[in-house]
Amino acid sequence: MIMPEVDNLAPCGIYCPGCIVYKASDNEKLAEKLAENMGVDSDDVHCDGCRAEEGKIDFLSMESKCETYKCVEEKGLEFCSKCEDFPCSRLYTFRNSPQPHNSKMMNLTLMDKKGLDWLMDNIEELTELYYFGDKPHGGDKLEL
Repeated sequence: MIMPEVDNLAPCGIYCPGCIVYKASDNEKLAEKLAENMGVDSDDVHCDGCRAEEGKIDFLSMESKCETYKCVEEKGLEFCSKCEDFPCSRLYTFRNSPQPHNSKMMNLTLMDKKGLDWLMDNIEELTELYYFGDKPHGGDKLEL
């Protein structure tokens, strides 16, 4: 069973509180801006996170559970990185995403390398670095 403190880490490695849709759930101004940009009603801009929503985010017009979520669920895994097929094409970035999805590969890799406890202890700072870190070049090292 997954530890309660990691409920906001999706099976694919996305840290839900770092996502603009998740943030908009508790931020009316952000919800209105996001709704305007996506052509939906601001009352519909809501997500409690992948695990809480059981892999189906209604706001994103998903007709069924996320294929990645279903895969992990069917295999009885907590995270994609625990799969013998990791990494697979289900983890590719998809178009029109409200966030850069390559954060999931970084999080899954760090979790496997340094441990789940280390990742959760550092996830807020990692998310801040990921979205707002200032690196002069793409290959420059970020220290944590």
